[in-house]
Amino acid sequence: MAESTFTLNFGDLRKEVSEFLYGGSGTASTAHKADVITRVIESGLRQFYSPPPLGQHMHDWSFLKPITSMTLQESYSTGTASYDSGTNQATPVSPADWSGLTWADKGMFEIDGINYPIETIETSGQYRITLDASDKPSASIAATTYKIHQDDYDMPDDFGRVMGDITFAEKDKSWHTVKIVGENRIRAMRQKDYSTTSTVDPYYAAIKPNAQSDTDSIGSRQVIQFWPSISSAVVVSYRYRVRPSHDVTQTNKHPYGASDHSETILSACLAAAEQKLDNERGSHYTRFMECLAASIEVDSRTNRPENLGYNSDNSDGVSMFGGRMVSNDKVRHKDIDGTFID
Repeated sequence: MAESTFTLNFGDLRKEVSEFLYGGSGTASTAHKADVITRVIESGLRQFYSPPPLGQHMHDWSFLKPITSMTLQESYSTGTASYDSGTNQATPVSPADWSGLTWADKGMFEIDGINYPIETIETSGQYRITLDASDKPSASIAATTYKIHQDDYDMPDDFGRVMGDITFAEKDKSWHTVKIVGENRIRAMRQKDYSTTSTVDPYYAAIKPNAQSDTDSIGSRQVIQFWPSISSAVVVSYRYRVRPSHDVTQTNKHPYGASDHSETILSACLAAAEQKLDNERGSHYTRFMECLAASIEVDSRTNRPENLGYNSDNSDGVSMFGGRMVSNDKVRHKDIDGTFID
C-alpha cells in the first residue's frame, strides 16, 4: 500500500529545517550544514517520541507498540555426552555429532541434573562445548544423558519493554500465558533442582539488560529469560514498546507516526532548530505544543475498543463464545508438570 502524499518523510524534514536555519532553497551546501540539520532533526524526533507532559502524565504513543513473535528452540538430548574437568569441555559420545546446534552458544548444558552456561560450542570438526569457567562441574563426568537447551533470548535492537503477558501460537495449544516477573525471581527459581520429563511450556519470563563493555559498538540491549526450561519448539507473541531509531539522511523514509502526525513532527523539528539558532524557545515550540495536544487526542482514540467486554461473574453460565460454560472451560490450565488442573 502506497503512503499518502501528505505524509512527511525525512527529505521533507531536511528541506524545512535547512530553509529555517540557512534560508534559500533549503539545500545544504556543505557537510557542516548537513551535519547540523541531521542533529536538529534527531533532536526534534526525540522530543516528539518522548513528548513533554500535558497535564500530569507523558503520553505513550500507540504506534510505538507493535506486536511481534519469536520461536523458542527445541531442546536437544540425543545420545550421551561426557565432561572433562581438565579442559572444561563436554563432548558427544554417541552419536559423536552436534552439527546444527549453532544457537547453543547462548544456551545451557544440563548434565547430572544440573545446568551450566555454555561459553562456546563447536558444531563441526571436533564437536565440543566449552562451559563458563565461573560455573562448571567440579569433576569429570563419564558418558551419560544430557540436555542442551536455550532459555535466554536476545530481544530486538529496538526493544524497550514488554506490554502485558506473552502468549503462545494457537498451534502450540497452551492454556496459559507467560507472566513477566522480576529477574531476581527467575534466578531464585533456577537455583532450585526442578526437572520434569513432561513437555512443559514456560510459565514465567523476565527482562534483564545485557552487560555493556567499552568496546561495544551499540548501546545496551536486553535479554528475555524463560522458566522452566524449554523442552519443545514453540512460537510466542508479545507487544512491546519500541525505542525508535532512524537514518534521517534518507529521502523517502518516514518517521514513526508520520501518517497521522506529520504536522506535529515538523513542528517538533522546527522547534529544535529554533532552540539551536536562538538558544531559546519561540513560536515554533508554541506551535509544537498545540499540535501535540491535537495528536495526543487523535492517538488516544486510535485502536481504542468500543467496549471492554461483558461484565459478568459467570453465575449465569454463559461463555464469551455464546454457549454454556462448563467448569473446565472457566479455569482449565496446566500445572507445572504439564497436567491439566480443573
